[in-house]
Amino acid sequence: MASVYQRDGGKWLAALRIPCPAGSVRADGSPVLIRKNKTIKAKSKAAALRDANALEKQLRDNPAAPVTDGSLEWFLLQIFLPYQRANKALKTAHRDAQLANGVLRLMNGAMKLTDVRKPAFVALVDAARKEVWPVDHPKAGQSRNGARNVHHIWGFLKKAMAHAYDEGLITWNVRVEGVKAPPVPKRGPNVKMATADETQILVDALRNGHEKLNRNDADLADVVEFGFLTACRKQETLGLPWAHVHLNAETPFVIIEDVTEEAGGIFRIRRGTKTSAKTGELGRKVYLVPDALALLRRRKEADKGVVWNVDRLVFPDPRTGRVWRPSAVSSMVQTAANNLGVTAGLHSRRHGGITHLIEQGVPLETVSQFAGHADPTMTASTYGWVTEALAQKQLVAIAGGLSSTPKPKTDATGDDLPPEVMLKAMEYAQASGQPLEVVLAVLRGAGAAQAAE
Repeated sequence: MASVYQRDGGKWLAALRIPCPAGSVRADGSPVLIRKNKTIKAKSKAAALRDANALEKQLRDNPAAPVTDGSLEWFLLQIFLPYQRANKALKTAHRDAQLANGVLRLMNGAMKLTDVRKPAFVALVDAARKEVWPVDHPKAGQSRNGARNVHHIWGFLKKAMAHAYDEGLITWNVRVEGVKAPPVPKRGPNVKMATADETQILVDALRNGHEKLNRNDADLADVVEFGFLTACRKQETLGLPWAHVHLNAETPFVIIEDVTEEAGGIFRIRRGTKTSAKTGELGRKVYLVPDALALLRRRKEADKGVVWNVDRLVFPDPRTGRVWRPSAVSSMVQTAANNLGVTAGLHSRRHGGITHLIEQGVPLETVSQFAGHADPTMTASTYGWVTEALAQKQLVAIAGGLSSTPKPKTDATGDDLPPEVMLKAMEYAQASGQPLEVVLAVLRGAGAAQAAE
């Protein structure tokens, strides 16, 4: 543990005990410790000792690192971002680096890490909301950060401060201090979704050729079709190895465990990172529908072997046999879809596949596991509008039985309705949680409208 000695003007001399940079060790194998002095500024002895211990920990972990003053900028650039790059996905680390620049742009980077508390979070959110583009930017004077971006910047700082607490650099625990998140407007039902028909048009054109496309590409067609049939993300599809494909199981399935990553011009396969949201175990099991099973069996028969397909991937780059760059695949799908006039984007096939399952009556919990969502709540929040649309269709379908003959004066009990319609109405009311009177009123209104037509 470090020691501190008071000097004049709020300055303290910190005596740090750190391993010898030369790597000297004692007879028992323990490192030889040396003393290193550092002058720091602090308001009290307790604060000075806390900062001194943080510096000592930094130097013990990396004796060659320069001693710093424990500022927010030092922590983000020298401690937190390197940790993220070493332990998180490429995309996460790349995004965090961008958010770190935003935090340091909006806050005083020289601020002591130990001084970052609730008021600093409030000031950060306020500054982010007021920030505008500089005069030399095409959007000069316009707001730079929307509500969602403000929330991302706030969330990054909270995540960073939680890591600082876990590392023992600060004693303030942001997780239990009730730092209030800035509000984010809810997204509407605007998910870009490719229907089954649109996907089939795109797949057929890619596989068999089309006058609006420059060339046909059967491998790209397989990626698009597999994404729709399994609702897999493109990173999961392109990172899928044959070792995780079980075609001869009683119910054939694949294990989604490896993913491709791409950020900052780098792409790679990250092994063993996907876990089951339900069990927490490594890998997510996705059962194969007949069309997906036929697709994989066809590709298995056509596989060129380990000499060409070194990584033993199901969907390697057909030109090189190595990992297929995700951005290249997305670009080709986007171009082909735009030329054909169908919903573009490879990820829209995933949305389409999930929506198709819901429309077929598959329970949300099962769909959530199939899609790899954290929980059914996430599925419901994103695709709840699909279930609402289905409910409306069911009501109209039930009401169809009311339009054939004139109906007598109605009452709230439903005695005027045919028994089979009344039974369906009761089942629907129980499943949806709506009062039976409300369902009956909707049915009668729909029946009257159809009779009038």
